[in-house]
Amino acid sequence: MAYKNKEDQIAYHRKYYKKNKEMIDSRNKEWQKKNPNYIKDYYQQNKEKLKLKNRIHYSNNREYCLKWCKEYSKRHPEINRNNVNRWRKNNRIKARSQSRARYHKLRGDKCEICNTTRKLHFHHTDYEKDEGLTVCAYHHVMIHKMEVKT
Repeated sequence: MAYKNKEDQIAYHRKYYKKNKEMIDSRNKEWQKKNPNYIKDYYQQNKEKLKLKNRIHYSNNREYCLKWCKEYSKRHPEINRNNVNRWRKNNRIKARSQSRARYHKLRGDKCEICNTTRKLHFHHTDYEKDEGLTVCAYHHVMIHKMEVKT
């Protein structure tokens, strides 16, 4: 079948998938059962490429991804709870510091950079000593972006 452009091809495949979703999904599941190691092997061989692809997708669709994660957490609270507990177990110092910042009010009354009083966060510079800055959400993101670049 000849397509006028890429958009027409994508639209056709989406329409076909919606029409035949059950059949396609059942075939995919059968194939996955017959080839259980393929997906693991593929992931191991292409790990960096897949991570980069996921990172790009997240940055281009941030709002959608956050909404999807929130809905997933509500649909599967036991999985979410297990993930949170695993993170806390693996990051005990960070978890304690965040808890102290939240419950013992280590935060100041305003952002130390722009003096706003809205959406304040506590940015830890040293988790073990509970040292850090009180900053607004915008400047907190900027600080982390600078940390990643350096």
